[in-house]
Amino acid sequence: WGCNFDGVLNEIYASKLGDPLNFYCYRGLSTDSYAVSCGEPGVFTGCSELGDTVIFFKENCMYTIYGSEPSAYQTIKTDCFGVQKGSEKSIVRINGHLYYKSCHGIMRLSESSLPVLISDELGPDIWRDAVAGTDGRKYYIVMTDNKDNRSMYVYDTQYEVWHKEDIPCEGLFTFMTYKNNLLCIGKTETETKEKSVRVS
Repeated sequence: WGCNFDGVLNEIYASKLGDPLNFYCYRGLSTDSYAVSCGEPGVFTGCSELGDTVIFFKENCMYTIYGSEPSAYQTIKTDCFGVQKGSEKSIVRINGHLYYKSCHGIMRLSESSLPVLISDELGPDIWRDAVAGTDGRKYYIVMTDNKDNRSMYVYDTQYEVWHKEDIPCEGLFTFMTYKNNLLCIGKTETETKEKSVRVS
């Protein structure tokens, strides 16, 4: 899947089945490429799968694509708090839910429902540049506040509780899982090599 907004084109694409670099095959077959024009202006800010659907986000809406083949695809636009520009790495799937950072806070999206704000407890800071990861239960998110400080917050999806982690994360730029451990990876200002810290 792919997308493009350049001021003229505003489209979502799917490649030919089995040929991920071919976006221009239209032979009337179930394996064809797919493209659809979108009406909402603005850049795409994120993409993820959720259940049997694919979702493309802009800051103020999302496009949900249903169907199993191009001839049956349906694209539904929903006005909502979408993914914040620059926070595309905050999108994480946990136990059938999608978590991400919007311009208004951290959202939880379930299948066939609207996103719900879950970060009221974090206060009124204007967070941005969010990066997130999960250990399968907790949602770890690092964000920059309005004073340019980076902090890590953790949401326990089982108990629906937030807490703040005391982990240096000024240069953190991604999360990854290695041997059942969640690692946060980043750089310090005085180092050129990447460093990782286990968080779970």
